[in-house]
Amino acid sequence: MKHQSKLNHQLVVILLTLFSILSFRAQSKPSQLDNLLSSVYDSKRTGASILVSKKGKILYERQYGLGNLESKSKVGNRTKFQVGSLTKQITAAAIMLLQERGKLNTSDYIGTYLKEFDTDTYPIKIEHLLTHTSGLRSGIPAGYKTKKNAAEIPPKKFASFLSASKLLFTPGHKFEYSNNGYILLGLIVEVVSNKAYKDFISTNIFRPLKMNNSIVASKDSRIDNMASGYVRDDDDNLAKTTKYTSSFSAGAIVSTPRDMAKWVNGLFNGQIINKASRTEMFRNYRLANGEMTNVGYGWEINKVREYQSFEHSGSEPGFKTNSIYIPEKDIYVIVCQNTEEGSPTPPSVKATSIMLGKPYPKDEDGIALNNGEVSKFLGTYLLPNGKERYVGHNEEFGLFYKAPGGKKRKLYALDDNTLYFSGGYALLKFKYNKTDGGYQKFIYHNRILTSTADKISNTFPEENVVIKLDPPALKKYIGTYVSEQFTMLISYEDNSLYAQPDGSDKLELKPKGERTFFIKEIGAEIEFKSDEDSDYINIILEGNIMKGIKQ
Repeated sequence: MKHQSKLNHQLVVILLTLFSILSFRAQSKPSQLDNLLSSVYDSKRTGASILVSKKGKILYERQYGLGNLESKSKVGNRTKFQVGSLTKQITAAAIMLLQERGKLNTSDYIGTYLKEFDTDTYPIKIEHLLTHTSGLRSGIPAGYKTKKNAAEIPPKKFASFLSASKLLFTPGHKFEYSNNGYILLGLIVEVVSNKAYKDFISTNIFRPLKMNNSIVASKDSRIDNMASGYVRDDDDNLAKTTKYTSSFSAGAIVSTPRDMAKWVNGLFNGQIINKASRTEMFRNYRLANGEMTNVGYGWEINKVREYQSFEHSGSEPGFKTNSIYIPEKDIYVIVCQNTEEGSPTPPSVKATSIMLGKPYPKDEDGIALNNGEVSKFLGTYLLPNGKERYVGHNEEFGLFYKAPGGKKRKLYALDDNTLYFSGGYALLKFKYNKTDGGYQKFIYHNRILTSTADKISNTFPEENVVIKLDPPALKKYIGTYVSEQFTMLISYEDNSLYAQPDGSDKLELKPKGERTFFIKEIGAEIEFKSDEDSDYINIILEGNIMKGIKQ
């Protein structure tokens, strides 16, 4: 009996020890989340609302800052936000629901339902709209783009606008993100169901899931407990947006993190669509050339650590959102904010990694390197697509990563051959060159995406240096430059050139050469060029080149 008593006592001690360890771990995740989020969001500024759920139960919920700067009202758990493109998840589910009811098929051509698109000219299937592979042009009709005030654009206007434009590429052959495609999906929902999009969503999704704080908004909607959205005005002051949205089935939903958690739980437990529909919805779409797009229907397919994730971000004037679902663990994370400043994506990804018990490294986890160790990383590297990337160093900034026409991104060392990005989660793993002891290549890991770059030089470009140009040398570039992607106005004011993309703020162009300029705020570079046909500009931004012809 004494022996049995002793064993029982030991078991109790072991169980208590395990309980204390588990309790500590459970408590440490909220504290880690608090530390992460409080480093991003300020209680005295614009607001944010964060929620983490598992198996439909809320594990963590926190609000920061103000829902309205003028009234000083705080963000609460019932505060509503525009969730922007998270609307696309719900639009895609509506299409799947109509397919289950035999009303349509994702392999149908859209001309079956939208008469503006004859199939010979527009061989676009519903699945092409769902996966952003339709070839339809981006952008909105002229005269509607605005920053502070959302204009109400009739969805039918988009249909006529798009049907008057040529396809940019053969459907199914390329991925190009398109709000316009999802607006057409909303029109298809209306045609097939014979109901207004907002009524169909309310009846078939919001009500069954008791999403009582969600609405498909329009610019004239009056919504209780609505956060005000804030953007930077022309004087760089925070200005309140005065309307909600114009994005219809691509981004018009207003909701709360709690309601969006109900949506995801209902989607994955079979309350909205069946298992076959979910399998189709989350299938990684393959282009005609065999390349995977890492998108499904209304969701992006990614990884957090080694776990598959289904994700999407959202952005409307004054609002940004990001959401992540880990199917293997049934964990959902959403971050909503009522400002366009900063991105909710890094904190939501990092919060998810914490919930998985595998947090990404923080800035303070970086190790010190001596000059010899630093020098092994430095140089110009060439990616498989022919684009250059620089790993550089200076005394003020330390180690950094940079693309042509991009801003420096600070790097820290995780070990003697791995660098990671400040505030992020991407890694650079370097491989040795045995002949000179330096590194000959790096492998860029950004969750699901990896890419190998070979070193082509041990040097990297110097910092941009502003030179002085006389007014005539600047004024010759004044004009409007146009491409399929942008319209750019170049103007002259107070002895300086300014660039202003349609619908955006103007930014000063600082000369670094007679024909080359840079924009300090975003790191972009602009080259003014000529050939025998036209004058044009090349905009170099994060290693990408966009050409615009002078009108």
